[in-house]
Amino acid sequence: MNDVKVTIYLHTYNSTSVTNRRSAENAASADWTAYRMLQPHQWQVDDASAVDQELFDPYMKLWLKQGDAWAGETAEHTTLRNFIKQLFSLRQVTNMWVKDSFRFDLVLYLRSDLWFFNQLDVKELDDAAQHPRRIYTPSFHKWKGLNDRLAFGTPDVMTIYGNRLDVAMISAQQKALHAEQFLLDVATKAGLDVTGQSALLFERVRATGELWGMPSSIDAPTDGSMIHLRPGLKVQRDQLGKIEFVPL
Repeated sequence: MNDVKVTIYLHTYNSTSVTNRRSAENAASADWTAYRMLQPHQWQVDDASAVDQELFDPYMKLWLKQGDAWAGETAEHTTLRNFIKQLFSLRQVTNMWVKDSFRFDLVLYLRSDLWFFNQLDVKELDDAAQHPRRIYTPSFHKWKGLNDRLAFGTPDVMTIYGNRLDVAMISAQQKALHAEQFLLDVATKAGLDVTGQSALLFERVRATGELWGMPSSIDAPTDGSMIHLRPGLKVQRDQLGKIEFVPL
C-alpha cells in the first residue's frame, strides 16, 4: 500500500460460539484463534463472560437507566452487552498502541468480521494526516450519528475514539446508549471535526459465514473498482485454506 508501514494491535475474545437473535446467529461456531492469521505485533484475548460479569451484570440498572436502544430486537440485551464488550475491546487495543503513539502518523480501527468490497484509497490517509483533529468514518449507515465500525485519524483523535468506554456509563444516565449516536456525541464534545468520510464499503460476515452482499442503502461506485457479489452467499475456506463463496 504505497510503502505504508503497518503495525497491528489486536483484542479478541475466546468465544467458541456466537448467539445473537438480532443477526440470526444461534450458537454459531466461532474460531477465536483465527486472529493469528493477522500476525499482530501485540494482542490480548479475554473471556467474554468474565467481561460481562465485571462490566455489565453488576451495573445493569445503570446501563439501562434510560432504556435499551436495541430492546425491540434483543430482549436479553444481547446487543447492548456486545456493544459494551466492543468498547472494552477498543480500550484494550488503545492501551496497547498508545505507549508507542509517537511512532505513528495515523491509527486505523478495523473489525476483523467485515468483508470489504473495495480498497482503501491512500489519498484518504494523506488527507487525514493533514487534518489532525478530524475523525474519518464510513459514509453510510450513520443512523443519525457516525458509523462506528471503522474509523481512522491521528493518534490524538483515535485515543478519544478508543477510550469511549470511559464515558459510556455517564452517557447512559442521560439517554439510552446507541452506537452511532454515542460516537457522534463523544466526538462532538471532544471538539473533533466529524466531517471526514471514507469511501471504504463493507458488510459484516455473520458467524455462520453468511454474507448478504453490499447493503442496498449504499451507493456503489461505478468505476469498476467494486468486488461484485450477489446477495445470499456464504464465505468459507476450501480444503487448501482459500476463500470461496458458496450459495446459501
